[in-house]
Amino acid sequence: MIVDTSHITIIENQIEFDVSCLEPGYYAAIITFSLDDYPLQRHYCYMRIKNKDPDKEYRRFHDLIFSMHPPGKAVGPWPGWRNIPDMPLIELCINDQCVEATYNFWGDEFEIHKIRTIAYLETSNRANKAFLRWGDSRLKPLQIQFIPSPDKSVRPSPFVPNSESEHPKLLFDKETVINWQHTNKNENIRNKIGTLLNNWHLDFKASAQSKILAGEERLSLQDRAVLSAFDALLCEEKKSIERARGAMSHFIKRALSTDFEPMNIDTQAGDCLFLLCLCYDWLYTFFTQTQRERYREKLFLVAKRVWQHLGYERMDYAQAHFLGCSHGLLAFGILFYNYYDIAFEWLAYLRAVFNRVMDMLPEDGFYPHGINLWIYEHQFLLRYAELLHIHSEDHYWSQPYWQNASLFRHAATSADAKHGVTFGDPQYRTGGDAWMHYLIAARTGNPHAQALAEKLSDQPVTGIDLRNAPPRRRVWEYIYCCDHIKASALPGRFYYFADGQQLFWKSRDLVATVRAGAPLGTSRYRNGEWSGYGHSDPAQGSFLIAIGDKLVINGAGPVYRRDTLLHNTITIGGRGQIGDSLPWAPEYIPNNRFAEVTESYQTKYYDKIAMNLKPAYLDFLGVKRLVRSLYYIRQRQIVIHDSIELKRRDEIQWNLHTFGKIETDNPSHLKIKDGNITLHLYCLLPQKPTFKSGRSDFVPAYPHNGERDTYMQFSHIGHRCEFLFVLDLPLVDGEQKPQLDYKTEHYTLV
Repeated sequence: MIVDTSHITIIENQIEFDVSCLEPGYYAAIITFSLDDYPLQRHYCYMRIKNKDPDKEYRRFHDLIFSMHPPGKAVGPWPGWRNIPDMPLIELCINDQCVEATYNFWGDEFEIHKIRTIAYLETSNRANKAFLRWGDSRLKPLQIQFIPSPDKSVRPSPFVPNSESEHPKLLFDKETVINWQHTNKNENIRNKIGTLLNNWHLDFKASAQSKILAGEERLSLQDRAVLSAFDALLCEEKKSIERARGAMSHFIKRALSTDFEPMNIDTQAGDCLFLLCLCYDWLYTFFTQTQRERYREKLFLVAKRVWQHLGYERMDYAQAHFLGCSHGLLAFGILFYNYYDIAFEWLAYLRAVFNRVMDMLPEDGFYPHGINLWIYEHQFLLRYAELLHIHSEDHYWSQPYWQNASLFRHAATSADAKHGVTFGDPQYRTGGDAWMHYLIAARTGNPHAQALAEKLSDQPVTGIDLRNAPPRRRVWEYIYCCDHIKASALPGRFYYFADGQQLFWKSRDLVATVRAGAPLGTSRYRNGEWSGYGHSDPAQGSFLIAIGDKLVINGAGPVYRRDTLLHNTITIGGRGQIGDSLPWAPEYIPNNRFAEVTESYQTKYYDKIAMNLKPAYLDFLGVKRLVRSLYYIRQRQIVIHDSIELKRRDEIQWNLHTFGKIETDNPSHLKIKDGNITLHLYCLLPQKPTFKSGRSDFVPAYPHNGERDTYMQFSHIGHRCEFLFVLDLPLVDGEQKPQLDYKTEHYTLV
């Protein structure tokens, strides 16, 4: 249903319109306003560099100044960030229900002089009239489109946890602990825990980007509490018990203070509560009854603070922010459901939430963002699955997603196992998730997950995001590592995840990936997760290549301006796809605006993937056709063929990025050198391209490590263009270059 509101009389920033033909149900209302008179620029800030050298090798968040006024690189719209004003309030009312609309920026607002908003609502009864109200007379409503939406609400599913009264009981029972105490189970990991406890005296430090520093691993107060509590549980020595009780007391005191930053962030607040519940569970037998009651009351105060981040109105169930915040409440509910009525309510609600989440996850294991975010989100997903596996009758581990989640992680892992090679706010240096694959192997018997866990377990953690690899990860490795599961490495070289239309090519030293599809994949989209969780990039058709320990063809990393220009794909006059230039991905993109894979197949000598990228491009660019095809020639060549047609003459740009150095006397043949690795890039079409190169200009998000890549841009001015490139990859010892013919859409290459 579409309502043209442009001719309806406005009375005091409100209009009334007919909705009598709207059937009862769930809807998303896409509300479009004219921007002709509204100063959207007031919702931008401007990034300037403290060090004025534009070619500085590193650009980190703390090197920047953000100002409300030019000059500088525009960042936004970003209402509410760094003193940027909020956008005007918009409300849509049907019957007695009024819902607030959120702004759905696409990045083309200045060009089309329009702005989009979205409101989710339920109509349980047929209505005749609806009302739209907005807080600024300079906005003029143009259209409201009602789109049927999946019912994302959940219905609580009460249950009483399957837990005995004796502690520990959250993740394992007393019998398991006794077995650990009398065997040498995971002695290697136990020794690592002891080494970490020996670092107790070191002050906790991390980089300004929250990365782990070189040298001995340093313990945060969360690490100290968890490591010492687990050590006390296993050894039951007086000195260890006293240390653990002191660490827990200090942790809970800080968690209840108003200046403890983690409790002011939803995911970290939930993590704090989960860890405190574990410490209580493990140290229970070492407390007096009075201490148990006092700690229980304090934990309830922490839980109430966590609940303030959540509430029943949030519906971002499958995202890390909801999962991270709520999994601590799930643990609290399991421990104390018979003490607090609200804890029993939380249990019923969160069990239903997780059932809803499992419906969203694709069977093939696809994940839409960087591996750093995979690790962060999956620690919460796996804790949910394990808590409910132990304490309910639900059979979460039988779902194929879990085994294939490890498969996706494997496909995106570089040959040196230190880097994650995929898209969406990626921090390419990754690790710390070995315990997750041990757990998946333990519950599913998957030998490939076990092999990945063993490969990741002993990787150094310097430079990894602290949230992904805290020292306490060794406790989870100890708990879930099962020596009786025999590891078996995956031999495959071609991995295609249809849900997200992402393809990986792998060999012993190579990972290459490309994707084009729904930002979150089709399964999440079908179940009502329409946004990009904020972290999706306008990078459809882009590709990445890692060789050995080098990411030789890279993407943008986590940035606060998501420019298509920063990715290895096509731009038109410097602009690109829906979401271009924004800090966060749009809240909603119609499914007819997704790029799509049109072909994906293997032959004896090469593999091909073809993509229609046209739908993803902003309308004002006038793209009539944009088809990209990649051919992976076994083993060491990649051919990229692009066919572009525009409605009007413009500059069509082919972009490539590398952390290596560029050598060339002729733009038709570039050498890309990164350490001992050399790639050759041959431009076959156009025959005389315009070429330029330099350091990429970007606005780093705070976790960005600051490393600046070099861009290469080939361009052609006209209505249409074909680009044809060959990337010649270095040979592995013993390999020879293939001698064969292979075809693009219009050409045969020899």
